[in-house]
Amino acid sequence: MQQFSDLVLFPHCDMHMLLSGPIKLKPRVYVRTEPAPGQYLLTLVNNPMFEFFAPNNLVGQRRNGLPRIDLDGAITATKVGVYLFQVQVADKSIVGRLQVHSEMLNWWFGNDSITTALDPKIAHAQPSIYARFKANEGVDEVGDITGHGYVTLSSRDPGKVVVADEGRVRGLVETVDLMEATSIDGKLPGAPDKDKSLTVFVVDYAKPRAVDVVRRNDLSNVDDMQNVIFLPEGFHEADKQRFERTVDVVVDEMFNTRRHEPYGRLKARFNVFRSYAASIQTALTPGFRVTDNTMITGVTGLPIPFNGKIAGGDPPNTYTMDQLVKRVGLPIPGDTRDKQAFLNLWSSQSLDDFTPANVSDRLFLAWRAHSSTGILAARDTFFGFQLGRRWAERYSDTDGVEPPGADDPSDPKLKPFVKRVYSFYDTVATRFVTLDPRRHPPERYAGSSAENPHTSLMDYVRNLRHATTAIGNVWVPEDKFKRSRGLITVVAFDPFHGGTNINVQTIAAQTTGSDKSIRYEYTTDPDLDPAVMHRAIPGTSIIDFTQVADTVAHEFGHSFNLGDEYEEAGKTNDDPDAARAEDLASDNLARLGKIRANPTERLFDPRLVKWIDLPRIAHSARLVKASAADGSAIKVFIKPSSAAEWDMLKTAGVRANLLRFAPTSEGVQLPLTKGDPTTYAADLSIVHVDRGSGAVTLKGAGLPPPAAYPAFGTGSLLFVPVRHNNREVSIVRPEVLDLLYGEQKPLNAVDNNTVANTGPDTPRPIPGLPSRLRRRGLIGVYEGGGRYPGGNFRPAGVCKMRDQTAAGESGEFCHVCKWLIVNRVHPGWHAWLEQWHYPGGQP
Repeated sequence: MQQFSDLVLFPHCDMHMLLSGPIKLKPRVYVRTEPAPGQYLLTLVNNPMFEFFAPNNLVGQRRNGLPRIDLDGAITATKVGVYLFQVQVADKSIVGRLQVHSEMLNWWFGNDSITTALDPKIAHAQPSIYARFKANEGVDEVGDITGHGYVTLSSRDPGKVVVADEGRVRGLVETVDLMEATSIDGKLPGAPDKDKSLTVFVVDYAKPRAVDVVRRNDLSNVDDMQNVIFLPEGFHEADKQRFERTVDVVVDEMFNTRRHEPYGRLKARFNVFRSYAASIQTALTPGFRVTDNTMITGVTGLPIPFNGKIAGGDPPNTYTMDQLVKRVGLPIPGDTRDKQAFLNLWSSQSLDDFTPANVSDRLFLAWRAHSSTGILAARDTFFGFQLGRRWAERYSDTDGVEPPGADDPSDPKLKPFVKRVYSFYDTVATRFVTLDPRRHPPERYAGSSAENPHTSLMDYVRNLRHATTAIGNVWVPEDKFKRSRGLITVVAFDPFHGGTNINVQTIAAQTTGSDKSIRYEYTTDPDLDPAVMHRAIPGTSIIDFTQVADTVAHEFGHSFNLGDEYEEAGKTNDDPDAARAEDLASDNLARLGKIRANPTERLFDPRLVKWIDLPRIAHSARLVKASAADGSAIKVFIKPSSAAEWDMLKTAGVRANLLRFAPTSEGVQLPLTKGDPTTYAADLSIVHVDRGSGAVTLKGAGLPPPAAYPAFGTGSLLFVPVRHNNREVSIVRPEVLDLLYGEQKPLNAVDNNTVANTGPDTPRPIPGLPSRLRRRGLIGVYEGGGRYPGGNFRPAGVCKMRDQTAAGESGEFCHVCKWLIVNRVHPGWHAWLEQWHYPGGQP
């Protein structure tokens, strides 16, 4: 079982309050633990330690006149402004922002309607509540006051829905007919003219639902198959054919084009299903705000912060917008100071890793205008996914620091504390597609880094059926290996480009569009606040089938425990975790701290690179059941149709190996434990082959003790390695191995681990290697991956896990990733992989 613990801050991490008034803001901190898998328990913390910081005050006064937590738990503030803070509980902490205003002018629901789950105990959906505050105070004019308690919520029909703590809504009766939906009312005390209502729909996610079969290969033994399920998000009832067409085209491309091999060769080991559920609204909820002006960029609707460079020929070292925001924060509304004034200010503020030369004129002007008055309304989709993340949503970590006593640059505690509280502005990429915490309660959802097996989405999946057989459990993660773990694909009908593999590689979610900005509109309804802001969804949206197929193929790579090999635009230097001694969990990535030859240099020991000794395979067969003892020999079982080949190998005196299939519950396959004969038995004689039954009898000194003979279970591999000069050949060519062992440096032709390279890498010249083999797909060790230019290493210069949209070889899986997928799905195809896909052919 996962051992999980973190902090949860209520109402959320981007709070708003008034200087005075009858309603007080009382933040609450809870420790969240996991007494049972996926079922989280929240325990209130008494007297948590809040430390505030006023980033917009003059240097020297940023620790003066700060808000305080009173004895009753309420916050008292004496000055309008923006305050960053850290909350510390034991070894865990969380950061946030508080904005203090003088007056609230209006409020509204940030939803047109909301869908919640039928649940006997837990309230799932939380309506967003936005407020307009007095303008020109150096703080946001519109703020997110969800869960603050300023607005009192009540149910119009307590027999259908009830309002619980934090303003979450629990469903009691499923909404079978949309016309039977109920509503909740919101009232702002003392302002009866501002009462509002919101329609609520209730879904029973846990009831049995049928799946449609898209590709049928073997439904009699689904536990031994790779089963893919496609689910829709943001498709109307009338869009069902559009969704089905998308799935049909994507499945056809994945299993019938060379670009996505080895999926095509392995397609007999896949079943593909889909299940349709219509959404009330199309498109996803944007967690981020978007720009509502065209200053410098020439476009509106850019996510805040924008994950990219501002076009215009800036020098290569210029920050991306999100890099600048991470370092200096967001602009103060209405602040018109020039670039030099801000550079002088930022240089005096003890900011972390800030270089003035990396701020171009265009970037500065775009940053100063990088704002929005309104907040986009949430979308009411069936499963409740979102793009990016709200400022309100943060998760705790162990990076807390001790605060300085005063804002004194000579205090060694100041700079680490500034870095810590400014980490509030470091958010996820806007292309991330994750479950929305306002649709999934903290008792069931602990962020995309947890498995979360009891969300409403997983309840839906768990109860899927084919005919009369319940099959949904094949996709639900457990503390054991499941072949279909992670093969859930959520296709979101949204013109914005997004895609992520979430919840510890158990769900792949992607959108159908490629837009980099969000179309929006402010309301023109005179009865609504002019800051009410909605997505403007085109009447017809073109689905980029090729992009969706590319993304699905890449995201399924994560489900097979392959990590991202790309370097994120704007990332610099090493991964912050590069020095850790524990290796990266992904089978195609290695960490410097694990493989380095000594702790003071960047040289690495190739023996510690987990893919370095993967064998090339000349003949291969998958075991169809567990091995057994046959006297002093071991008997393994392959398909009878393959037995003739192995009988001929016996006659030729060829010696074979056994590789046990024993991935972890999360699908980790590497490193191979070649020194352990219970997992890797080498140099075995083939003494008998029964062509009728497929039984192959093996003997040799490389066998494990007889008690371990049954260890090689279904899915294990019987193989003959490629040999050269009577020695087994590694997946890494001998000339490359000689160079790696001799120099202990990566193969990148361009030696750069400080600035992200978003393109392919070419290997440098290698003594003895013919020029025709010096290609981007050459297997070895290359630096750059896991989103950083330094500190992480990958097997090849190009791969689908680096850029799934690239043309030709660059958009295919590298040979290591192909090897790992084949070994996971059907290792009997290793010989085919060697013959048709090994870069450059025979040794």
